[in-house]
Amino acid sequence: MLTHAVLVVEDQQDAREMLAEYLAFCGFLVHKAQDGLEAIAVALRERPCVILMDLMMPRMDGWEATRRLKSDERTKGCTVIATSAYSHRDEQQLARQAGCDEFVAKPYDLERLADAVRTRIRNLPFPEIS
Repeated sequence: MLTHAVLVVEDQQDAREMLAEYLAFCGFLVHKAQDGLEAIAVALRERPCVILMDLMMPRMDGWEATRRLKSDERTKGCTVIATSAYSHRDEQQLARQAGCDEFVAKPYDLERLADAVRTRIRNLPFPEIS
């Protein structure tokens, strides 16, 4: 079966595992990272089509990780969907300024989040991986 790679970046282990399992169930190849530094390393190694990026994390937050990913030729084409419990308009604007392509507020509906990933993947020029 051909599928697309998705990177789940979340510092809360339970949330990260639950989201990763759900997306795998939906047919995505899922990679995981627990903070922005690990997200950059995994993204460079695995080249996901879509990155679900928590914004509030230790070591390196999602804003800085997104800025770095979007400024790197190897990863600038990845779609970054910001996820945060802080869904104020200012928070969403900061996420977009950092380079995030979309913002999904927590707690999120898993089915809607998977649909957002599917929609983004349909619009990407990346080839499928096997």
